[in-house]
Amino acid sequence: MPAFHIARPSLRDGRRPTRTEPFAASAVLTATSPFLLCSAMQATSAAAFTIRATEFSGCVDPQALGLESCIGSELTIGFRVEEDPGDENIRGLGISIDSYGANELVSGQAVSSYLHTFADPAVGAFGGFDNLVGPSLSENSIAGFGNRVQVLLSASIVGRPVLTDPPPPGSDPGLDGVIGGGDAMIRVTFALREAAIWRIGTDYFGDGLILSDGSTQGIPALLIEVSGESPPVVLTPEPTTSVLVGLGLMALGKRRPRSY
Repeated sequence: MPAFHIARPSLRDGRRPTRTEPFAASAVLTATSPFLLCSAMQATSAAAFTIRATEFSGCVDPQALGLESCIGSELTIGFRVEEDPGDENIRGLGISIDSYGANELVSGQAVSSYLHTFADPAVGAFGGFDNLVGPSLSENSIAGFGNRVQVLLSASIVGRPVLTDPPPPGSDPGLDGVIGGGDAMIRVTFALREAAIWRIGTDYFGDGLILSDGSTQGIPALLIEVSGESPPVVLTPEPTTSVLVGLGLMALGKRRPRSY
């Protein structure tokens, strides 16, 4: 068996995620977006998002394929980005895949619109954000921040129409165009070159969630550990820095000066 070193990288800010369990189709990471420090004291409510892995295909389990390792083979990941129904407070969103090391993007596809405020199989899906980076995805970088694959990018001055009866989560059509079908909204294929922890979220420079008051939020990332020697593992990240800062501010606000 050839020598194979499994790197255990930490995230860019030094945090190390917590291992959970191997991927299953129902693996979900639900996150309520924290305010950044600049907007932590504002009254704007946070938007609740879910980044959900929907599929792994290609070289997923090398033992099942009779291989020693998937390094040198291709792995495909599909996932969806969903929100709580009826949150009209959003003006834009940028999400990227990063921290995937030397692994090479082979191909990627993304939906042309998403987060629709109306979705009915008999009528169609309307009132969503246009995705400015689809349908084909490519790798790019900003100097000093490493490579990334941006999968969603949208911005709107007026936002989306407000409906009294928004569609339930999961109604957004996926790449197959079926409303409520649950198909992946983003699908990427990488040639595996090394073990790494892949991050899908708003951590890359310039990404984030834009609210109607102009403030921005970060969404805790969906982390996937890809070793090449076993099936990918969905990880649960530690609290983001902005969450810790917000909790610290709350604690300071509750402290009372001592009386002597």
